[in-house]
Amino acid sequence: MENRPVIEDPLIKSYADRIVKKLVPKGKRLPEGVNLSVTVLESPQPELYSYVDGHMVMTMGVLYAMENEAQLAGVLYH
Repeated sequence: MENRPVIEDPLIKSYADRIVKKLVPKGKRLPEGVNLSVTVLESPQPELYSYVDGHMVMTMGVLYAMENEAQLAGVLYH
């Protein structure tokens, strides 16, 4: 992510965080050492990365490519 512009807009950040947090099924806990978090990068190219510690990196292109929250959650869950 070095030298990639990170989105700092609180509305976009909270939207992405809210969707990511919904990925944990009710009544379930994340494994030890896993903390779901997300970084949104400014790029029209749809890209999505996830790391074993629960950190996800997505671009604005991913957000633009999805028609609704359910589609985004499905892509993130996969």
